[in-house]
Amino acid sequence: MYWDAILAMVCYTVMTAMFYLLGAAILHRNGVVPESNELISTLATMYTETLGAWAKVGFVFGAVVVLYSTMFAALAAWTRLYSDALGQIGVIDYQNLKSRRISIGIFAWVFPVAWTFLFLFFEKPGVLVIVGGVITVVILLIVVFAALFFRYRRLDERLRPTTIYDIALWVSSLAILAVAMFAGKDAIFKAIEMARESGWI
Repeated sequence: MYWDAILAMVCYTVMTAMFYLLGAAILHRNGVVPESNELISTLATMYTETLGAWAKVGFVFGAVVVLYSTMFAALAAWTRLYSDALGQIGVIDYQNLKSRRISIGIFAWVFPVAWTFLFLFFEKPGVLVIVGGVITVVILLIVVFAALFFRYRRLDERLRPTTIYDIALWVSSLAILAVAMFAGKDAIFKAIEMARESGWI
């Protein structure tokens, strides 16, 4: 399990860094900003300029696979997360299997319809990505708080980690906090600017 987590971390960190560097090298150099309904085709230029026109087909196919799997996983998680939240505030009885299934089923329709509505009528996927990034920053901060809380308040003595683990935990927590503050501020200003340009505010 430790090796699985470590290798997964290495893979997604390296791949994300490469994606950012490729985007900076190609898109920034050409002054191209992914926006509107041209988002996917604009991002595809990162690969067509380096590998050739044939790479666009592979990129679009990969984008569909990645986006669908992300949506599928997110939908499975969000339907249960929001149903659990409703149970916590007493709107539904989450411990009741029938009530829980009904709530999950309703959310399984509500979220895709909402996402479709945003795609068809908002037509600013760049803004939506930024908004999603801001939300992710907030969630990351909650995860950091939860990790530290469980480490120092709820940890079973049998699972007590080493000093190296604690140092790594604090270093990563402080790094996430620093990045969250920087990225959050930048994302909020960018979202406001793009919303003003589109006439939403």
